[in-house]
Amino acid sequence: MSAEPSLLKLENVSFYYTKNNKILDNVNFNLLPGEQVGIIGNNGSGKSTIAKLLLGIHTPQKGTVNLFGKQVLWSKHYPLLGYIGDPSHNSEELGLPIGILVEEVIKTFKNLLNYSQHNNELCDELIEKLKLDKLYCRDVGKLSKGERRKLMAFLALGKEIKLLIADEATEGLDDEVEKLLLTVIKERVKKKKIGMLWISHRRNEIINLTNSVFCIKNGKLTYLENYPSPVDRLSEIKI
Repeated sequence: MSAEPSLLKLENVSFYYTKNNKILDNVNFNLLPGEQVGIIGNNGSGKSTIAKLLLGIHTPQKGTVNLFGKQVLWSKHYPLLGYIGDPSHNSEELGLPIGILVEEVIKTFKNLLNYSQHNNELCDELIEKLKLDKLYCRDVGKLSKGERRKLMAFLALGKEIKLLIADEATEGLDDEVEKLLLTVIKERVKKKKIGMLWISHRRNEIINLTNSVFCIKNGKLTYLENYPSPVDRLSEIKI
């Protein structure tokens, strides 16, 4: 057993919207530094519920949810965490500021982190790869889903993080944007040795981005020892 502290941990977690329909039933899960883990499952199986528990949007009826060794709360700030998905507390919100230009979001991001020249260069590299400069004059509230995902990827990976959580990060994206986003994420995670929880129903993403896989079904989270197969691993579906 590794002595390293967990990046995230669910311990005996149960969650339900109604008592007769448990979304999660006594789930245990642990992710250590440097691990890239995938969670797969059908729509409505509870994949996104796990992400919302980790962000503090939902609170379990039973068990504990920790990030970086401390109990998760929506009001807490986690500078070492990056997230790509739809993290807003209210479903009608985007999880990003609106009424502000993309360029201003990026400038504010850099200023808040008081970036050195080296880190600015890393940010500029991300901006170039994600082609965010083409969105500078756009209101964040009027971005498409794919454009929002690219901006969220920048905000998640443009700082020094230890953990990336992605919840259906490529859902609804066209092939070109999906390929671009996955390539940038894979490069940055490998380069910085970032721990990652990748939640998706897309098999090619799981094969390319993760080292181990769990399946959520009927409220249970099960480790899939032979998924994907060794043949899949040797001949990865290219991003």
